[in-house]
Amino acid sequence: MKNNSNKKNNSGFTLAELMIALIIIGITAAIVSPNFLGLLNRIKVDNSLEQLLGAIRETQRQAM
Repeated sequence: MKNNSNKKNNSGFTLAELMIALIIIGITAAIVSPNFLGLLNRIKVDNSLEQLLGAIRETQRQAM
């Protein structure tokens, strides 16, 4: 007969595995965040430019 009392339950994660996953997530976030912030700034500039061009077109239309 087998003795099942010495059998370990291997479900779950170890602390080392969780730390490695958190480090990988942190590195990925550090790489991606500047690109994302640059994209947001570019969108804001494009929207402002569109508003300015719309105002210029409206002024030209009213001047005619």
